[in-house]
Order: sequence, then C-alpha cells, then structure tokens
Amino acid sequence: MLDFLLLLVSHVVPWRRDRLRCTAVLRRAQRAWRRQRFPESEALFEQSLSLGLTDSRPSVQYAWALLDQGDAPRAVELLEGAIEIEPENPVPLIMLGLAQSDAGRQAEACETLRAACGRAPLNLLAATSLALAHLRAGQPAAANSLLGAVADNLAVRARLLVELEKPLQHRNAPPHEDLLPPPSEDAHQPEIDPKAGGRRCFNQAVKAFHKGKYKTAAALLNAAVSRNFNSDEARLYLAGTELGLGNHEPAAKLLAEMPPNSMLRGPALFYSGLARYLNNEPQAARELLDKAANAGGVHDFDEFIHYYRGLCFLADGNELAARREFEPALDVNCSLLSRRLSAAAGFSAAEASAV
Repeated sequence: MLDFLLLLVSHVVPWRRDRLRCTAVLRRAQRAWRRQRFPESEALFEQSLSLGLTDSRPSVQYAWALLDQGDAPRAVELLEGAIEIEPENPVPLIMLGLAQSDAGRQAEACETLRAACGRAPLNLLAATSLALAHLRAGQPAAANSLLGAVADNLAVRARLLVELEKPLQHRNAPPHEDLLPPPSEDAHQPEIDPKAGGRRCFNQAVKAFHKGKYKTAAALLNAAVSRNFNSDEARLYLAGTELGLGNHEPAAKLLAEMPPNSMLRGPALFYSGLARYLNNEPQAARELLDKAANAGGVHDFDEFIHYYRGLCFLADGNELAARREFEPALDVNCSLLSRRLSAAAGFSAAEASAV
C-alpha cells in the first residue's frame, strides 16, 4: 500500500507543480503582451506550451494574442493542437473557428463553429463567431438569425462592427448619428428682434440647433456674431449648423479658425475631423482626430474619436487597425453594435424597397 502511495505522489506532485508553473508563466506572458513587449511575451508563451502538455490554455491564450496581432495562420496551428490536448473542451473549438474565419477560411470556420454550437449550445461566443463567419462569407440572412443576442466579447464585437460598416461605407450610408440632432425642416426664416442682444440671439440659436432647425440656428448665430457675440462657442455652433445641413467643407473651414489656445480647441478638432471624414477625406480626418485626442477637453468624445478613427482606417483598407479602434468605442458604448445592426438592417430594407 505504501509503495502504491509513493508511486501516486511521484506522478501527481510533478503534474501539479508543472500546472502551477504554467499558470504563472501564462500570467507573465499576458502581462508582457498587454504592455506591448511582444518578443518577451512570445518567449513566455512558448515556455508555457512546454509546461502545459495536458492543458489547452497555453495554446488558446497564445492563439488569442496572435489573433490580436493579425497572425491567424499561426493561431490556427496552435488551436488544432489544443483540440488534440482537450478534445471535449468547446473553448479551443470556438477559438479555432474564429481563427479560421480571421484567416479567410469561412467555409471551414462555419463547419467548426457549427460543431462548437452543437457541443455548447448556450455559449454565445460560439453563436456570435458563427454569425461573423457567415457575414464574412456573404451570408447575411444566416448571420442575422444568430444575432438575437451577441457575446460580451469586445474583440469579436469589433470584428462584427467591421463587417457591418464595410458594406455601409461602400453604399455611402450615414455613420453613427448621435453627434448631431436629426434635421427638422425650418418652416420659415426667423424674425429676429432688432433690439435683441448678441447673447439672446445665441441662446435662441442653441435652442433651434438642438431641435435640428439648422437654417434658423444659422440665421440667429450670424445675428449674434454681428451683435458682438463673436465667441468660440458661437463659431463651434455655426460649424455644427453647416454639418447639419450637409455642408462639410464650410464646416471644416470654420472649425480650422478656432484659436489654438481656445478651451474648445479639442472639440473643434474633433468636429473638423468628422467634417473631413464626411467629405470623403479619411486620411485628413484621421490626422485631425489624432490631434483632437491629444488636445484635451474631449472626454465626452472618446467613443466617437475611436469610432471615426476606425472608420478612417476601414476606408483605407486597414481592417486590423479599424477593429482595434472599434474595441474601445464599443467598451464606452455597449449599445453601439446593436444600433449599427439596426442601421444595417434598415438600410438594406430601404434599398430593397427602392428596387
């Protein structure tokens, strides 16, 4: 009996020790990766693979890091090995399907992810990744049937957003529209009290602006400026009226006049970037958005700066950079993806009815 116990301990203790060492090395690898120390991180991931001979975690986590860098082929190889280590675990199978999809192998990805859904029918990541593969394969109907609930995974959500925005961009559909109120037709030109001061005209203009009455707001703002209310805030709202009216170039020029030392310099740079993007100038737009992010006073614009930078990268064909920008945008606004899903569905329905 004693001999048996000694034999058991000699096998179990080393296994337990290696598993603990593997976990510690994985944590160091992930920490190095988050800090963008990639050579150090890869060396640690490789070390974890040699320790986790009966554990799929090293392969899965290393593959996830590689996918973040756009190296899908290496991720696929690792995940095929992870499935051999733990064939009953659905996680490596889900990850393999995602890696195959990132590698452009959509038919294989759909097959793998259908198997993952069968093995783990309540796993939203499996269903969402399958929807992503269907979208990439040009099968929107199959994708939509799986998108009633979407996994709470920023990286996969960002990939979905890329696939939604690509066709919308191609068809010149409007982007995320929370920045300006929807335009409301002005019934007539406003009667401006000749005795009203500049501040009063400005306050009336702001009320009209927030109702989407851009022509009325512009008339009142010009009256405010002519009556010595020539503030940076008035200039910002004037540019906003031009944006609301679809006059992107005049808006960008107005915003470029904002003084460098103005408290509104950051918002002005952001809206100038927005105007350039809407004017089909993605490179100029991204440069302005980068400046806005560094200017300060743009905390309320974090979501939009990342979102529009993502759109600029997407317009230039850089999908990896686009999804990296979309991740923080989605992190700030968890409803962004569902709203863009609705926008895509609405735009497709409008196109179909116009045919």
